[in-house]
Amino acid sequence: DIKQEAAGLLHARHIVLCRINNMAVRAAHEVLLARPHPQWALLMLQCTLDLKATWNAQLLGPDHCDLGKIARDTQVSLNYLIQNGAEILYETFPDELGTWQAASKAELAAKNEALRIAALYA
Repeated sequence: DIKQEAAGLLHARHIVLCRINNMAVRAAHEVLLARPHPQWALLMLQCTLDLKATWNAQLLGPDHCDLGKIARDTQVSLNYLIQNGAEILYETFPDELGTWQAASKAELAAKNEALRIAALYA
């Protein structure tokens, strides 16, 4: 897998990995729409969390449009996983999203963040 190969060669927050993560999110989102399956939502979530860790508010500013896209993609993936793949979500992220309450709270926070940022650009 290209992401794992690149990760072995580059720093975890390297811009090349950000571009790979961004492309993976876009592709997974399209596949999720066409052929829904928890694996696509999980890939989206893993990549958006990596992107959020790199493109943080301190680097881009709290209102950057890319942070809004990341929040929206996080919300979409969490929403799908809560409804259709809760067990894999809880197993993959036991500390952060290991319960329905934690996952729902994170999904709502991502939704609110995406709406807040989108309103600034409307």
